[in-house]
Amino acid sequence: MKRTPQAQPLFLMCEPRHFTVDYEINPWMHTAHPVNRPRAAREFGALVRLYTQLGARVEFIRPRQNLPDMVFTANGAVVRGGTALISNFRYLERRPETALFASWFRAHGFRVKRMPEGTRLEGQGEAFFTNGHMFAGYGFRANRAGHRVLEKTFHLPVVSLRLIDPRFYHLDISFCPLRDGAVLYYPGAYDGASRAKIKRCAARAIPVTRTEALSFVCNSVPMGHVLVTGGVPSAGTRRALRALGYAVRHTPLGEFKKSGGGARCLTLSLNS
Repeated sequence: MKRTPQAQPLFLMCEPRHFTVDYEINPWMHTAHPVNRPRAAREFGALVRLYTQLGARVEFIRPRQNLPDMVFTANGAVVRGGTALISNFRYLERRPETALFASWFRAHGFRVKRMPEGTRLEGQGEAFFTNGHMFAGYGFRANRAGHRVLEKTFHLPVVSLRLIDPRFYHLDISFCPLRDGAVLYYPGAYDGASRAKIKRCAARAIPVTRTEALSFVCNSVPMGHVLVTGGVPSAGTRRALRALGYAVRHTPLGEFKKSGGGARCLTLSLNS
């Protein structure tokens, strides 16, 4: 694949053609609450259009029947500098995605790395590059052994954060890196030691409330001077974001929240 200049965000997404809630592997998922697929398609289309209006280029991986969560491409790999570290999923329901993501990355010219047996990591859902290091979550879907693979693959130190609330089963539901090393985060998702690490390692740590976190305000995608979100930031959070130079663009993603995902979950950055 011809490399896109860093100034233009490059995303990998997957159309929700087969998106359903057929099983329950996180507290948001309830098979009794079915997905409205036409509405999901409209929400997804609006997100893609917003990205392209803001200057992003969007690539797509083909959706597969019986893999409804493949729509959450952020979980497929950690990507940096042309290298894709393919995820090792905890749950059996998602493990067939691994070979499909590996195949896509190989076909598009990336160096593909695989996780060793016994290590767990679920892509950019658990790992963010910022300020010369990586923040990485563990506790529900990833383990510390997976963090060691991250360090070895990308040659950057990892700040390991322990998640303690199953509603925030991936790091990206309670943590959002912003410009200049600042982060949005929900303190209640972490143990005390991890909260201290965030405050120490982030250039600025902006806490959000429980209500904001449950609206998935941290599961957002910063793009230049815009923060794309399906969540609902408070007036105080909007002021903090404005002070950093961000305008908030809200786009509804309620159908995807039924499976525990938002804007960031649906979006794998290929040139982070």
